[in-house]
Amino acid sequence: MSITALNGFCMALADSVPGVSGGTIAFILGFYDRFLDSLHALFGKDRAERKAALIYLAKLGAGWGIGMITCVLALSGMFEKNIYFMSSLFLVLTVASLPFIIIAERPALIAFSRLYLYVHFPSNVLASAVLGIIIGHLIFRFGDSLLNKLKAPRLRAKS
Repeated sequence: MSITALNGFCMALADSVPGVSGGTIAFILGFYDRFLDSLHALFGKDRAERKAALIYLAKLGAGWGIGMITCVLALSGMFEKNIYFMSSLFLVLTVASLPFIIIAERPALIAFSRLYLYVHFPSNVLASAVLGIIIGHLIFRFGDSLLNKLKAPRLRAKS
């Protein structure tokens, strides 16, 4: 099995887990840029680049397919028997990936924070948070009744 297929296998393992993205795994393993470049090259004019990209994506896709089938079959049984343990495990794995992303994206985070320095005042952030909570509460409170009214059949009077 080639490294590319193994990368696809790892992406599939992540894609089959709730809350984890195969793109995150591609980023952590360091082949995200090549993956995106290959997708971009598929639509380019250079025939040699298209062929190389297609071969790379085929290997990645083969590994992904094998990984997805394997993982879904394994995880379905594990979730049936140990739902709380498995959910906790996947939550921990998701949180554990955050330091990798923060370390890799630190220059972008610093640039972003400096770019928006003195633009977002605490009062604006607090007001937006309160507004978001109010809207979320209204949707939670009245969303079902509105959907039921929209789905209810309407009878017309015969004239």
